[in-house]
Amino acid sequence: MIAVVGFKPILLILIVGGAINAIGRSLQTPTLYALISQNSDPKEQGMVFGLNQGLGSIARVIGPIIAAAAYHIHVSGPFIVGGTIILLAALWTLALRMNTTDSATFPLPADSAAAESV
Repeated sequence: MIAVVGFKPILLILIVGGAINAIGRSLQTPTLYALISQNSDPKEQGMVFGLNQGLGSIARVIGPIIAAAAYHIHVSGPFIVGGTIILLAALWTLALRMNTTDSATFPLPADSAAAESV
């Protein structure tokens, strides 16, 4: 009975949320690294992976600082900042894809499905 005294419902939410986070990251990380290795020059893969790790580390340090400042302004501030960053990254990706003359380098999902059926 004493062991149950320390149990709180919030602990269950924390455990389930942690498990979902772990499952999502275990699916995301190998996929991301596979995409990086397939889309980088074999001679530059070490530099590209190092850049990916370095920028990820910087983001893990700067992200909470920016989120705290945005939260101080408004409760929904971190979500607005995060959404804005994702929107800018998506627009940048589209601009890069439109400027690429070789469409085989960056095929769209519909293009790869059509190429497999041929």
